[in-house]
Amino acid sequence: MRTRMPGTALLFAGTLVVAVALILGACGKKSSTPPIVKYGTLDGRVTLAGSAGTPVAGAAVTSTSGASTTTDANGQFSLTLPADQDVRINATKASYTLNQLHVRLSANETRTVALGLMAAGHTLLVPVSSGGNVTDPSSGATITLPANFVTASGPVTVSITGLDPTTDQIAALPGGLIAVNGSGATKYLKPVSFAEYTVRDAAGNVLPYNSAASAGAQIELPIPASLAGTPGYHDGDAIECYVYDPADGKWKTPVPGTIHPSSVDGRLAIQATIFHLSWYGGAPASDEVSCVSGSVRDSLGAPVAGASVEAFPGERSTTDASGNYNIQASPNSQVRVTATRLVGGVFQTATDTVQTNGIGGPCSVSNLVMKSRQPSYDVTATMTASSVGATTTYSIDVTIQLGVDGKGTGVDGAVVKIGTGGSYVTIPGLGSGLYYVDSSTPGFESLAFTAGAPYTLQLDYTDDGIVDATGQVRMSGLPVVNAPAAASTQPRTFTANWTDPGTGQPGYVPVYFGLNSGTNEVTGPTSSFFFSTTTSHSVGSGVTDPATYFPDPFLVEGPYEFTLMTIVGPLVGGLLPSVPSTPNIAGPGTSGFLNAWSMIDAVGYNSNGLATGATRAHMALTAADRREGARTREATIARVLGERYTRAHQLTLRTKAKRTGRTTLRAQR
Repeated sequence: MRTRMPGTALLFAGTLVVAVALILGACGKKSSTPPIVKYGTLDGRVTLAGSAGTPVAGAAVTSTSGASTTTDANGQFSLTLPADQDVRINATKASYTLNQLHVRLSANETRTVALGLMAAGHTLLVPVSSGGNVTDPSSGATITLPANFVTASGPVTVSITGLDPTTDQIAALPGGLIAVNGSGATKYLKPVSFAEYTVRDAAGNVLPYNSAASAGAQIELPIPASLAGTPGYHDGDAIECYVYDPADGKWKTPVPGTIHPSSVDGRLAIQATIFHLSWYGGAPASDEVSCVSGSVRDSLGAPVAGASVEAFPGERSTTDASGNYNIQASPNSQVRVTATRLVGGVFQTATDTVQTNGIGGPCSVSNLVMKSRQPSYDVTATMTASSVGATTTYSIDVTIQLGVDGKGTGVDGAVVKIGTGGSYVTIPGLGSGLYYVDSSTPGFESLAFTAGAPYTLQLDYTDDGIVDATGQVRMSGLPVVNAPAAASTQPRTFTANWTDPGTGQPGYVPVYFGLNSGTNEVTGPTSSFFFSTTTSHSVGSGVTDPATYFPDPFLVEGPYEFTLMTIVGPLVGGLLPSVPSTPNIAGPGTSGFLNAWSMIDAVGYNSNGLATGATRAHMALTAADRREGARTREATIARVLGERYTRAHQLTLRTKAKRTGRTTLRAQR
């Protein structure tokens, strides 16, 4: 019996037949293979120009190839671009200036670039029907707009951002300062004074200048103080002004300008009439170019290949396999040279300033040094609260050591901050990689940490505005002991208990370290230790802790002191086998531990516990346990707490010395 195929099966069979027919029909014909497109990678970082590297997060980075992305919290981005093509890169963010650059990557090439943006200088609503005047107070740049300067109705937003190209702000100038004069010839600009003029409507759209306006706009660009009065920059001297065309990334359409006293503050300024709205700059144009050459090496002296090198003003290039470069730059000028590379996800930079020679002269030399090839940072940090009587002292200490390449050397000159809720305190450096401050330090008397609050540690190893590593921990609470009460009398066994102000905060996981010490006629000085994850613990139980091997002998009659410390963070992993010790400071090439602890002053009390005869018998029974404990857990205490417990104890002694009038720690010891 014949079975009829379902409709979908018939459809599939019919499609297959058509496909076979098409394939057979194509037999004997030459097929055309589409060209294989090859790609390269552009890694970049967007920073606030003139700020020593403050990242600009959330900036849109687009390209004429269609690739686009957004900068991360560190201002970094990565784009995959077609190889062997000229691609324009645009970096933009609301309330910031525009920057652009052109790149041409080879197949499989990875290149790094740095882009600067500037925050908008001054913004003002100006009515289109009447025009008006806008001045950037920070730079002195101005614009006077005629009536109907744009095609729009109602008021529009006019923004002016002045830029001094003789400073690091020059990193925000787009286009590489390659210009096209009125005859179409390529020129090289020597920057003098710049500003970005932008007009937007209520929807945020950028508006062009209205060619049918009653007149051009009048601008004033202040002459930088470093140039004022030098040849070519006197009152009445002529200077051309160029406008930046973001459509093709070039400076063009020069208009005549003249230097006169500014209408704002009387300083010399370039005055000109313009008919475009964009970046505008006064800059003499010349056919002459000079050059800068040199090498880029790491701190071990090894060449850095593939680093991006840029001259401001000047060109961009990339170091060769030997770490060498040669780039064109403005002649007879102070030129800023910057090299960048990406290592382990972190941008590294090296910067120098050189004086270039005139045309035909030798290249100026700038040899740049970057970080080591394998930066490895080991960080330990502790937040502390320590009470002596009614006085609580807060402190934070951080130790930074450079590992692999630095062979354990301390890292000085870093910017180290601790804070919560967006408010940070900068921790001073003391040398040898140690950073420390406490609430007795002049200027830091208000330093205090809130129990249970999350605190973030920020580390900028090279003071370049880039946060290289972070860590977070919740601050430990300073415990309040309820039992034993001060001057009370306790039996041979009692339950110590306390309250912790950090309790109840989400993510707050403290461990309590207790020390009970006393003196009696049989044993002399004696101490017992304990760890607890609750706010109570039995003291003098007569039982050795099976987890820590700490003995807990019955209390002998006599005086005792009870001290308690709250520990929060990975340090407890070295003390309790059940708690993992995981680093909580992280960043590229960084590993470390941030802990918080709070230590109370000793509570003095007495015990009417075991009498002398019973004590001798008890001591004989527990001697083996005591020896076992000393071999195991007490050694661990000394190793893990070690210097840090000693430091906290010394801090307590210092505070006590101040309170009692003692002048030296040595007298306390």
